[in-house]
Amino acid sequence: LSGTVRIAVPMSFGLSAVAPLIAQFMALHPGILIDMHLSDARVDLVDQGFDMALRIAVLPDSSLRAIRLRTVSLYLIAAPGYCARHGTPSHPAELEAHKAVHYANSPQPGLWPLTGPDGTRVLARSQPALIVNNADAAMPAVFDGQCIAALPDFFCMEGLSDGRLVHLLPEWRFEPLTLSIVTPPSPHRPARVEALIAWLRKGLQGE
Repeated sequence: LSGTVRIAVPMSFGLSAVAPLIAQFMALHPGILIDMHLSDARVDLVDQGFDMALRIAVLPDSSLRAIRLRTVSLYLIAAPGYCARHGTPSHPAELEAHKAVHYANSPQPGLWPLTGPDGTRVLARSQPALIVNNADAAMPAVFDGQCIAALPDFFCMEGLSDGRLVHLLPEWRFEPLTLSIVTPPSPHRPARVEALIAWLRKGLQGE
């Protein structure tokens, strides 16, 4: 197989999870050039000439073809030190009094849709303490106890497991996101693109 495959990947997930898989793929297919674009901004696959993109989102209806890999859960988290100084919220309405990380690429930065154990849905608000367009940039402030954040599982599971982070409002849930490979509308893909899709599916579905 030979030629170029252009792929767009979210920055932090791309560095931690996708880049190692790309390195392995390169060893298997030395004739393929991988052009990997790392950004949390959503690209236009057709207009910008990408063969595929990895997206972590609730995918809207579109003409793009989507291959769903796994569910990604969001967690509302804080450091124990933050809770010791500012208290631990017991209801989403209390979040308005708390300082938080706002993710600039969110459709509604600082607004968190949550569903309670009885099915009640609320749109929680928080005070912006830090606005970022990449979640990695938020982690030092969160671990230092400066603010709370809503982050995907792959960012915070280790911190929750070792006690560096606390899961806030555990009985309230975010709508789960989906990790997907999306491709342009055409059903016809070069063999090199199909090969990379198959490799990423194998490597990412089990995470």
